[in-house]
Order: sequence, then C-alpha cells, then structure tokens
Amino acid sequence: MKKNKMDENIREDEEKKKKETSPEEIRPYMKQGFLSRIPYSVKAIFMKWWFFGCGCFFVLWGLSNFFGGDTSTNAGISMILAIVLALFNGVVTDLMVDNLLLLMDTDKRESQWYMMFHNGKLYSLFINIVYSFLVTFASVITIDLIAFALDQTIGNAGPFENGVEPILCGIICLIFDLLFIGIKDLIVYYVRKKKAKKTKEETNV
Repeated sequence: MKKNKMDENIREDEEKKKKETSPEEIRPYMKQGFLSRIPYSVKAIFMKWWFFGCGCFFVLWGLSNFFGGDTSTNAGISMILAIVLALFNGVVTDLMVDNLLLLMDTDKRESQWYMMFHNGKLYSLFINIVYSFLVTFASVITIDLIAFALDQTIGNAGPFENGVEPILCGIICLIFDLLFIGIKDLIVYYVRKKKAKKTKEETNV
C-alpha cells in the first residue's frame, strides 16, 4: 500500500515536470528552417558569448568614453564599471538570454544545461544578478592576472594593454559561466542520485 502510493506520487511529480517544460509550451522556433540544423549547443554557446561581448562593448567601452577614455589605471572607476557590467549581464541573462534558450529548446530539454536558474519569477532576476556578479568578478580578476603576467614576461599586456575588448571578454565570461553551471549540474546530479537511492531503499522496506 505504501509502495503504491509512493510510486503514484513519483509519477505525478514526473508528469508535472514534463508539463512545466513541455516543448508544446516552449514552442521551438523554425523547426524546419536552417537554424534547426545547427546543434543546440552551438547556438546556445554562440548566443551567450555574443551577449557577454555586448556587455563589454556597451558597458566597459561605452562608459569608459564617458569617464574620459582609458580607465584601466583608475581602480575606483574600474570597480564601478565591473559592478555596472555585472548588473547588465544579470538583467540581460534573466530577461533575454534564458528566455531565448527556452525558445530554442527541443524535446530533449537542452536549455537546462546552459542556465544557472530560471523560473520566470521576480526572485529569478535577483538570483541571476547575484550569479552574474560571481561570473563578472571572476572574469575581471582573470583578465587582470593575465595582463599582469604578460606585462611581467614580455613588457606589455598584449591584447589587454588598453583594457579588454568584447571578443576576449565574451570568451572569458562564457568560460566561467559554463564552468559554474557545470558545477551546479554536477551537484544537482549527485543530490538527485542520492535521493533516488534513498527512495528505492524505502520502497524495498
């Protein structure tokens, strides 16, 4: 009796999850078009990189001109730019990138591998902004370390001599984004595996 009830609850949870992320609701775009032939991973990675690069272009480059050009030697202004970039990326990720990932999704539900958190609620925006600060500051620190290492070895910062440009900034932010999402997915996997094992043990009692 207990086993049947537990099996019924598990089936209801699975049906609820399928309903929440059903491809009919997501309505994948252009199923028979050219873009449908491109692997989802390629589209997702390119789109995320492009938006990260846009953040660098509009925030770091745009506001740098507002502050009078090269701001790499001014720690205060550099910190302000990093904070604005983190806010920009967080808002864009929650309101645009994640929704586009869902729009492109297929019945394989591949979008979950490229999003840290998304549920359409207001607190989702807050979580993505906080997460964006993690990605942005990890990227900024990495860029500074690379520039410092280049300056010490070859006498100049190379491509980072006058600050970072959008293509490299987008790549570095994308690497950290995918790294942190991968860590999250790994934790979720082991938690679910442990939970499933516990459920199986309880049903066998």
